Amino acid sequence: MPNVVVFVSDFELGTRIADAVSRQGYQVSFPGDNARGVEEISQDTSLTIIDLDDETYGPMDLIRRIRERYPDLPIVGFLSRVRKRLHHQARDAGCTWVLPRSSLVQNLPTLIEKRSPGT
Repeated sequence: MPNVVVFVSDFELGTRIADAVSRQGYQVSFPGDNARGVEEISQDTSLTIIDLDDETYGPMDLIRRIRERYPDLPIVGFLSRVRKRLHHQARDAGCTWVLPRSSLVQNLPTLIEKRSPGT
């Protein structure tokens, strides 16, 4: 089972995320859609990453569904630009961390190490 499940449709960013995750020694999975994605998450999953700007996945619903099923799983949401309202909605839905897209890849090693909310 993948250790990091990533909901992003941007191929270039997905490649950069996969490279950063694999350098940390983790496997990565890119589910094709919201429903299948939740099924790919398991007790072995260490982190979930969600593009909050991509409505393909219905990000807020996806975050809630993941949080219901895996209450302790860290969820990283990212935005292309700072939008306070969307940031707050993501946090309220259950996102552990919300980052700007520009800093996501460089912060992945730290987030993977933390892997637990509130640390």
